[in-house]
Amino acid sequence: VELQHVFGSLCGSPLREPALFADSTGQQVAFAVGRQLAIRHVENNETSFLGTSEKVELITACCASRDRAFLALAEKCTSEARISIYDLRS
Repeated sequence: VELQHVFGSLCGSPLREPALFADSTGQQVAFAVGRQLAIRHVENNETSFLGTSEKVELITACCASRDRAFLALAEKCTSEARISIYDLRS
């Protein structure tokens, strides 16, 4: 996976581009909301959330692959840190 766009949600300064397009057509916007990742559909304003484990305390960073097929989340959990990769094509 070659990553193109990254944002962090624990920066010491204001976030730079805290949201990203989750698809290649620009119809879905992804952004961190505490311990979940929200994906908002631009045309109908519907918002869905990617399921995360109950162990996740918060999302610390997010990035999308160049073709917007995959989304990687850096998550701070109760006993560990981890990276989760989601397939946005499904």
